[in-house]
Amino acid sequence: MKTQFLFIGCLLLLVVSTKSYAIGGTDGAITWQLEDSVLTISGEGEMPRYDSPLMESNAPWTYYASSIKQIIVGDSVTSIGKYAFYSLEKYYENLVLVHLGRAVNKIGAGAFAYCFNLSSIILPNDLTSIGYNAFMGCGITSLVFPSSMITIEGAAFRRCSYLTSITIPIGVTTVREETFDYCSKLSSVIIPKSVTHIQKFAFANCGNLNQVEVDWEFPTRVRIDNAAFDQTDLTDVTLVVPYGMKEAYEHEDVWKDFGKIVERTTAIRPIDASTVFISVENGNLQVISPETESINVYSVSGQLLFQSMKAAGEAAFPINTIQDKVLIVKGSSGWVRKVIQQ
Repeated sequence: MKTQFLFIGCLLLLVVSTKSYAIGGTDGAITWQLEDSVLTISGEGEMPRYDSPLMESNAPWTYYASSIKQIIVGDSVTSIGKYAFYSLEKYYENLVLVHLGRAVNKIGAGAFAYCFNLSSIILPNDLTSIGYNAFMGCGITSLVFPSSMITIEGAAFRRCSYLTSITIPIGVTTVREETFDYCSKLSSVIIPKSVTHIQKFAFANCGNLNQVEVDWEFPTRVRIDNAAFDQTDLTDVTLVVPYGMKEAYEHEDVWKDFGKIVERTTAIRPIDASTVFISVENGNLQVISPETESINVYSVSGQLLFQSMKAAGEAAFPINTIQDKVLIVKGSSGWVRKVIQQ
């Protein structure tokens, strides 16, 4: 009889021990629950900011970090708190997927730093700010920024060793210090004309970099630190620049260090090249084009030297006071030409 009771007790213990239990609590405006390796965070408003006094965050779920494989943030949570999922140790070694709710507009500093195996995250459409070292050391392989982005703080993606390509979103004005430092597999970067400053070490130690595409009509439109690509060998990297701007980039610091500079072949809108003719004769700029448009003349360094309107057809503009020998002529209909004064 005792043996039977013992056997039944063991069965009950086995059933109880294999049953899944939810763990959770409330912290400020948010509620969290961990069940079946999924951490769900709900509530309304901002997530609290957490400190990282030593090697880990003091967020209430950190104790259970090793059992978390997925994080789901509800649609009414508006921010990811500072150091919310941070750990220098391998506490989040099983975390592979994060889903952020559509109301999240800010990701705090160090929020996901050193989540080594985090390979997938979809950034919400209203996100405007990513904090300092927010994703440093993560395993993210690709990333699409929403058009709402305004600020990406320094070191945000430092040591993301599996990240292969990046398109900086239009609206971001500064690529900050160490943002993509030590992204060893990063091969392709696209930088829009909204960027006016690239700080030191922004793309340092990117040993696999193959192509950088920029969108400034003139390289002088952006302030770039001489150490922006520090320890990144640019001799094998191709720089893609707007049409007609190759020579301008060849004479500017940092850009001239690229092994190959090529021009994009696409214009702002399709123009039949055979209908546009540009020449300089006896101190006059001769322009023939089918559009009524503005004509802008620049130096190779980007300085505006002359501007005028023309009607459809042929027009001549006196430019004998311009001392520059090499000129860049642009029509507002989308074409660009380079001319040389004799």
